Amino acid sequence: MPRNQRETAAHRSEAVAETVERIQGIEQADGVDYPSLEKIGGALFDLAARKDLFPADDFPLGPNKASKIYLLQEDPDGRFALYMSVGTGGKLTPPHDHTTWAVIVSVQGRELNLLFDRLDDGSVPGKAEIVESGRKVVEGRTAVCLLPDDIHAVALEGDEHAMLFHMYGLGLDRLDRRIAFNQAEGTYRKFPAGPIVK
Repeated sequence: MPRNQRETAAHRSEAVAETVERIQGIEQADGVDYPSLEKIGGALFDLAARKDLFPADDFPLGPNKASKIYLLQEDPDGRFALYMSVGTGGKLTPPHDHTTWAVIVSVQGRELNLLFDRLDDGSVPGKAEIVESGRKVVEGRTAVCLLPDDIHAVALEGDEHAMLFHMYGLGLDRLDRRIAFNQAEGTYRKFPAGPIVK
């Protein structure tokens, strides 16, 4: 690794650690609700403004422009996991929950989030009725804040190499109860995490 790239990585690690410590303080002081998640979004906006620490070359797409998820930092117990999610036009996730809180902020590019409400009571295993309740574009200083039961889907449009912070209360590889919904069929299934670059 060239010296300047090593220096950037070192400064990035330091800035990420400071930001995650700030986020831990917010959760400890305010708990987890939409106002506290908005504050966490503010901390992530400040980190995203450090464009020099997050060059696109350090977070390349996968083969054939496949999306990738890079782990930036995670506590030893899996808490407070910050990722860089990268992708380009055509990336689409099905509607899903997280079973932990999450905040999404753009470093570069834009991400369309479709938000859903669940209408059924969950009493029939494998069956679920959801309806779209809103849309929000993550770009600039606009964040998406999600509580554990919130449902969203993500779409990237255009050819730009989009880079987004995804901050989770618990690491993706520990979220073994996430589910993805099939709105047309009225069903759901287990939703495992994709490959994570550590």
